[in-house]
Amino acid sequence: MLLVLRLVYALRLLPPRPDPQLNQDQAFQSAIEEIKARVSLEEIVGECIEGSFVRTGRSLKCCCPLHDESTPSFQIGPDPDLWYCFGACGKGGDVIEFVRARHNTSFMDSLEWLAARAGVEIPRSRGRSDKDDPGLKLLADTEAYYRSCLMGNEGRIARDYLDSRGVSEGAIEAFGIGYSPASGQALVARSQTQGVPFALLEQAGLARSSDQGRQYDFFRGRLMIPIRDHRKRTVGFGARRLESSSEGSGDFAGPKYVNTPDTPWFHKGRVIFGYDRAGETLRKGGHLILMEGYTDVIAAHQAGLTQSCAVLGTATTPDHARLAQRAGVQRVTLVFDGDEAGNRAAWRGLQGLLPLGIDLDVAVPPPGQDPADLVAGGDAGPLMALLEQADPWLDFTLKSLEGLIGRPLSMGVDKILELLDHVPKPVHRESCLVALAKGSGLPVEVLRQQRIDLPEKRRSNHTPPASQNTSMGPLPTQNQDKIRKQPVDPQVLKAYRGAVGAALCDTSLIPRVRHLLEGCRHSGHRAILEAMIQLWDCEDPDAPLDISSQHVMNALGEHPMRQHVAAMMQYVEEADEPLALLEAELAFLKQKQDGLQRQRLLERIQELETQSIGNPEAQDESRRCQEELNALIQSSLQGSGS
Repeated sequence: MLLVLRLVYALRLLPPRPDPQLNQDQAFQSAIEEIKARVSLEEIVGECIEGSFVRTGRSLKCCCPLHDESTPSFQIGPDPDLWYCFGACGKGGDVIEFVRARHNTSFMDSLEWLAARAGVEIPRSRGRSDKDDPGLKLLADTEAYYRSCLMGNEGRIARDYLDSRGVSEGAIEAFGIGYSPASGQALVARSQTQGVPFALLEQAGLARSSDQGRQYDFFRGRLMIPIRDHRKRTVGFGARRLESSSEGSGDFAGPKYVNTPDTPWFHKGRVIFGYDRAGETLRKGGHLILMEGYTDVIAAHQAGLTQSCAVLGTATTPDHARLAQRAGVQRVTLVFDGDEAGNRAAWRGLQGLLPLGIDLDVAVPPPGQDPADLVAGGDAGPLMALLEQADPWLDFTLKSLEGLIGRPLSMGVDKILELLDHVPKPVHRESCLVALAKGSGLPVEVLRQQRIDLPEKRRSNHTPPASQNTSMGPLPTQNQDKIRKQPVDPQVLKAYRGAVGAALCDTSLIPRVRHLLEGCRHSGHRAILEAMIQLWDCEDPDAPLDISSQHVMNALGEHPMRQHVAAMMQYVEEADEPLALLEAELAFLKQKQDGLQRQRLLERIQELETQSIGNPEAQDESRRCQEELNALIQSSLQGSGS
């Protein structure tokens, strides 16, 4: 029976990731509409541009915030809820798509950021429950187990360490701190008795097996600190070595800190330690204090600085930046250890945070001290004083040039110039270059030339991440259209694009495109058609009476096709009136369909010629095919006016 339980558990290791959801429930769509009603596109875009909009008729124009340009190509309107870039981007959409393109975030991350700003709660009844995920369940259960071990006899060494660091019982409880037994077999043995397969333990980063097949706990004799994601779920652990003179089999000689290895639930580049407890403070104050270690954050929270978090021994990443955006952070202060390793960590931190375009500064503790030392005894005063004296990020980097000449100066300048490449705004970037010239005593033109000559740099001024600046190009067909393997006629795709776009521009035309769904071989066009038709047919009393393109985008939810709605509408506006374009595209599609049908009938008639001799059934079918073919030809002649 135990073997069967393990097998069943193993088969559920990795629940399938849900596909992007199409046609969300009405409550979810209503939440999106409420967010858009409270947060205007003009307001969000206005915060990202230099200067102000220029009004032309019913539209607003400006230089595109998604790429560098001198001539305005970014337009909001005539629909005030839609934007489109006529320049290098070729992108467009609603306010969600703008946040998504601007910050390189997912649909849900962008929506949650806007929801927090608008004060709207997003319904959470979507997708699988965390309770259905065996990995998350195992990690939560393991956290509780380590917590119980901390309170046991063997956990005294960990309790003594916590007491020496001044960590209170309240902080231990709040952060879920525990202890991993030193034997290296405790968790493996416990899981076996509970029917948890070893494969799941290994996959969650909790156990390993030797080359000889011996199974053992990954964490042994260490202080265990749960790492939680932005949804407050335990996804991994940070483990601190505990000094001991015992002869046990604990990890007393290993690295000082060990993290859970990358797993399906944990990637250190995607998690900020302490974010789960700091989120509310960050949303209210907008100031993130970013530290280096777990104990620094725990000590800072204990002293009342609950806006403190830490990256897990890695450079800041776009995912870290997105988490800061979600909380509406407007200022980040880096407070790493006052040694060379802390200095290097500060430089790595700047690289990932500069693209946010927010205030960044660096506070350097006295040599040999870390942030936890500055809040010893729960007194936040020394750390607060250090924060008040923090240097703006550029001033911090300029200090690295002091006393340098020749090649060392050139190399130091290169490091700063590489950081400048991550500054999103051209005006800000240019002002930083001027400040660098002043701080280094070098001419601006010399610095500008050195920046151009940097190896492996893309020199179209600043180049945002590829997902932000690549032209949308043609609507996607590869990897989406798998309904049939045969290639689709590009002219047919273009006609579908025009017909669907016409219905987006004038949703009263939706009934006239309903029949296109049956023969649609482009999954993106099909998704929009399905969304429009379901909105049209919806009998929900809370559903919108007057359907708009915004409602269609809301219904598309996370589907990637929502990124192309604005482009399709722009295509229609440039081509013709929606009704005229729709009639032309429908006529073309009917002509192509009739042509295909004629070809099929001709091929069938030729096949039947060899079978019709002495075969009445084949003769009857051949006659019916000929009659249908004649009718199609006659209809075609009438349609052409001949």
